[in-house]
Amino acid sequence: MDQVKEYLAVAIKHGFWIGSSIVLIGALTVWYLSTSDLNTKTESQIRKIEGDVQKVSQYRNELPTQPNDLSHQWMNEKIDIRKEEVLQAWQNVFDAQRDILTWPTKLKDDFLIEFKYVKDPETGIVDRNKLKLPFEKYEPFPPSSDPDQVNPDLLRRYEQYIGETLPSYAEIAGAKWTADFSKRAGGMAESYGMDDMMMMAAGPSRQAKRSITGAIEEPVVIWSTSSQETVLKDLFPWRGVKEYPSELDVYYSQENLWILRQLLQIIAAVNGGAQQAFEAEIREIKKLAIGKSVTFNQGSISDPGSRVTAGFGGMGMDDMEGYGDMDMYDMDSMGPGGSGGIESEGSDPGDSRYVNTANEPIDAASLRSAFSSNDPGQVAIAVAKRVPVMLHLQMNQQSVARLLAACGSAPLMVDVRQVRVLPKGGSASGGGGGGYSDMMGMEDEMMGDMGMGGMGMGGMGGMGGGATVGAPEEYPMDMEVEIYGLIYFYNPPSEESLGIEKVKDDVSIDESAEVIDALPGPTGTEPATTAEPPATTPPATAPPSTTPPAATPPATTPPATTPPATTSPAATPPATTPPAATPPATTPPAATPPATTPPAATPPTAMAIPVASP
Repeated sequence: MDQVKEYLAVAIKHGFWIGSSIVLIGALTVWYLSTSDLNTKTESQIRKIEGDVQKVSQYRNELPTQPNDLSHQWMNEKIDIRKEEVLQAWQNVFDAQRDILTWPTKLKDDFLIEFKYVKDPETGIVDRNKLKLPFEKYEPFPPSSDPDQVNPDLLRRYEQYIGETLPSYAEIAGAKWTADFSKRAGGMAESYGMDDMMMMAAGPSRQAKRSITGAIEEPVVIWSTSSQETVLKDLFPWRGVKEYPSELDVYYSQENLWILRQLLQIIAAVNGGAQQAFEAEIREIKKLAIGKSVTFNQGSISDPGSRVTAGFGGMGMDDMEGYGDMDMYDMDSMGPGGSGGIESEGSDPGDSRYVNTANEPIDAASLRSAFSSNDPGQVAIAVAKRVPVMLHLQMNQQSVARLLAACGSAPLMVDVRQVRVLPKGGSASGGGGGGYSDMMGMEDEMMGDMGMGGMGMGGMGGMGGGATVGAPEEYPMDMEVEIYGLIYFYNPPSEESLGIEKVKDDVSIDESAEVIDALPGPTGTEPATTAEPPATTPPATAPPSTTPPAATPPATTPPATTPPATTSPAATPPATTPPAATPPATTPPAATPPATTPPAATPPTAMAIPVASP
């Protein structure tokens, strides 16, 4: 018992060190056991990962190429499904147009057999279930020297049909056809006499008459004779040049008639059931253009508040096309690409008539090659022919949305690419300045050169714009609106035309679709003038840091800065820096007119609204 006490005394005396040793040994034991278990698990996971890597390597060696046959099979199935969807959609739009693009039955069956249906070249049997679409595929250029050519009587019959049917087309829009289709296309001296020139200088009239009841009998929509003559030159360039139209001329003329009918139906849809001119939303057809006479570079977006120099300093020949009165000078026929360009005997009438997806004209040879090619890069042309169209109308500006909706819902849908809104009598082409008064001034000069002395078009007996100065406008909400768009003529569906087998990684399906026109940037002169006043005013407003509220109102409310300008002596004493305070008082009036005058400066400049393609 005594020995136990001795041991306890020693343990009590050295208990701290003994306990510390035990704790240290226990901690080392726990650390060793835990780390050894962790190392074991780590090595196990490493071996497992290495085994998985070996399995992946083994599988990769067994599959020499990727994707494998199974993935190829699945991909081909998906491609077949998508191909069927594309062909079905293509067939649907083609069938919808097939019921619209009909040839007139009054031309009789022998004409339809020759131009509408496909004939077997060997047997001569006509297949009435197969249409000549696209007709460029069946009508080569230059025409073949086949002894079995089209009977000229059929061609003359079609020419007579056009002249007879145009008045009924004008009635679709509530207008009246006054142009003479049989008149030979020529210059001003051949087409118009002096009396006609006087009437056109006075502007279009509604040919108003009064019935026995006193009601005014007039067309719902104005369509001047000069504008109709421009349409004739645009749609039928062979008129007056050839003895009778060629086979290709007949096909392109019929396409033009289909388009013209659709455009007039759009105008009628916007006007609704208008019976009188005052009820109509579209009051005048300024110009209709189809095919090669339409370009998509007419619009420009100007800087707010900028002014364009009046006159012909910034105007080209295309700028004059918007003025119906200028058509009598036969300006359109001066250029080969204009609406009135005379078609030569050796030229293909399909050249530059259609455009690609970048709105660039294409020649007829490229068009024909796309129909017989399975190149994926030509698939856009192989699917549909794109015909550019343009409508220049005077209408109620509140109905522009209805016009766009009518274009989009038409059976021959007009894919609108650009909308331009101009003031009445303004320039009809982007970049050109001046308005109707500038044109009248030039007419005065031209008439003076013709030997009529100082008597100009605008001053003959009160005709022109001079007689209406100060008179209230009949339709103050009217504006001139230009619609630029595309009409699609879909070709029969063809799986070969898609060229699916030739599609690879380095193949561009449609290179022209990647072309995007950048919007014009601001000019370098006008922004500099507008940027200078803010550059000089901040130093003047920066020192009075104690009065920011006084510096803020002149920037937001220019009219509030005008009273301090009149009472500058009273405002100068409180300011610590009179010379610095005086420029802000004088500069706001200089900066105020651009802020208040944009509504007045905007009308002379065309407003172009690009519309994104679908």
